[in-house]
Amino acid sequence: MQQRTQTHPSVRINTAYISHGGGPLPLLEMQSVGEARMSAYHIEMIEALKALSTDLPKPDAVIVISAHWEDTEVCVTTHPEPSLIYDYYGFPKEAYSLEYPAKGEVALATLLLKRLAGQGIAVREDRARGFDHGMFIPLSIMYPSADVPCIQLSITSDLDSEKHVLLGKQLGKLLNSG
Repeated sequence: MQQRTQTHPSVRINTAYISHGGGPLPLLEMQSVGEARMSAYHIEMIEALKALSTDLPKPDAVIVISAHWEDTEVCVTTHPEPSLIYDYYGFPKEAYSLEYPAKGEVALATLLLKRLAGQGIAVREDRARGFDHGMFIPLSIMYPSADVPCIQLSITSDLDSEKHVLLGKQLGKLLNSG
């Protein structure tokens, strides 16, 4: 996440680990009312995500590296209006109609693809993939208006820690260079 404003001219957040809780349950708990009210197992997480989004300036874009997306190489979403992927099972029917119409950030995704490839990282674009629940659940809580563009990156299916550490270092360099 990155944002520079007059009130926060030097705020720059390159990395934040953000949990999504138990699949779609945080959002379902927030939306439940009356007799259908669900237990609030995720209240602390929900409050922490809401606080994070108000304590920090709104980012220009969010890049999510999703553990729910593995591929043989690092993949980057490049669709301007990604759909949602309901990549969970066994939840109430409402979980499969949640909406989060955040836009993709094609220019940033294209820049990341170019720069990561230039650093020798095996990377490719994925124009078809939507946003999985590892992205849309926490960001629905943090930015419910879906007004922050997002892109997702996969992890590699070999789960090679050295590759992922290198990816993180290269992303940090790229993001810090503007």
